[in-house]
Amino acid sequence: MKSGRLLFCLSCTFTLGVLAQNKDSIRIAIDNYEYEKVLELTSCTDSLDEECTEFRLQACKELNKWQTALPLLQKRLEQDSTSLKSWAEIAECYRRIGDVRKSSEAYAHAVRLSPDKSFFRQKHINALIALDDLENARKACHDWIDRDSTSATAYRLLGETYENEDPLSAFAGYNAAFRRDSLDPQIISRIANIVNNNGQYSYAMLITEEYRRHDSLNIDVNRQNAKAFCMMKMYPKAIERYESLKRMGDNSYLTLFYLGMSYYGNYDFYSAYDNLKKAISIMQPSGPNTGALYYFAKSAARTSWKEEGVEAMNTAISLTMPTDSVMIRLYKGLAECCELNLDTKGEIAALLKQYEYSKDNVLFYTIGCRYYYRDDYENALKYFNKYMENVPEDKRYKYDENGEIDNDRRTYYQDAEIKIKNIKEHKFFKGKPQ
Repeated sequence: MKSGRLLFCLSCTFTLGVLAQNKDSIRIAIDNYEYEKVLELTSCTDSLDEECTEFRLQACKELNKWQTALPLLQKRLEQDSTSLKSWAEIAECYRRIGDVRKSSEAYAHAVRLSPDKSFFRQKHINALIALDDLENARKACHDWIDRDSTSATAYRLLGETYENEDPLSAFAGYNAAFRRDSLDPQIISRIANIVNNNGQYSYAMLITEEYRRHDSLNIDVNRQNAKAFCMMKMYPKAIERYESLKRMGDNSYLTLFYLGMSYYGNYDFYSAYDNLKKAISIMQPSGPNTGALYYFAKSAARTSWKEEGVEAMNTAISLTMPTDSVMIRLYKGLAECCELNLDTKGEIAALLKQYEYSKDNVLFYTIGCRYYYRDDYENALKYFNKYMENVPEDKRYKYDENGEIDNDRRTYYQDAEIKIKNIKEHKFFKGKPQ
């Protein structure tokens, strides 16, 4: 028994000695940015003390190894669930590994621990918006506003929760944020985006120009400013703004598209061609916007690339006009919906439109059946006859091995014959002419 205790004590002494020796090596590795080496030296996670755990976590963060960091952060929280730092770090860890739901929950816990810290509220609401959990995001915004009605960020985030559903409520949120902080570029760009989309270009130009006196380099504000000038047909000023954006490294689709549009409006067709061509290439392989193709084609036609312009315009037309196969599928779906809704009139109209695109003769048989079961025998006869006229002789019946008509395998043609016979018998007994 005594020998066992002695071995255990010696083992602990050895482990502590190795750990103490390793700490110097770990510190040197961190100072030299050798984070992979730090992970090697701290690989025995069960024997790590608090300092070595922090060394390992630092290395994980620097190397983006968040999955490796997660168990350490979970263990740290188990030891102290009141640590704001631990909640903040595990929330960020969950965000980095793509578990936004758990990230949101961790930030919510941090908010409960420290409700006065706006950082945690902002992170929590951003996570809820990313999850499209807008109802809870709005509730969190209102909770924040109830606690601090001076927070511009709380009102801005409230506006964001409405932006895709209710532009008026979004604008109200942004406007309240603007009254509290008129120099926040996110607030300015979002207000300008709403009014630009609403066709209020002069107001978008005014608010963004006012901001640019304070900061002329913000990309989001400058995009909205340039768009306002473009849509107001103030093309030289729009070109100036968009070229400035390009110099700042903004080669996004919308920047190139509107710059191309501005050059086109300013009759500089070669520059329009260059920028619109770049815009179209960005949209591949998902396919270019028809608007970009349209103006690219018109620009190309006025330069040396006239054939390219014709090809682009044909592409724009093919993208705008649905193919027959698409229309067939849509009208077939519409007919099915009407059938399920017991709307026979609507179903027949959809079947006729489907025939326009497919020329599928069996649709006349289907329409004839719909009229037949509504006791509209005149129209039933009309469509049964249309169907039967177009069925080739060799497709009218199924035959057995002896070449005789196989009545056990009835075709649509045979069924139409039977129904026509029934209609004629019905009319005979009613005393109506055949």
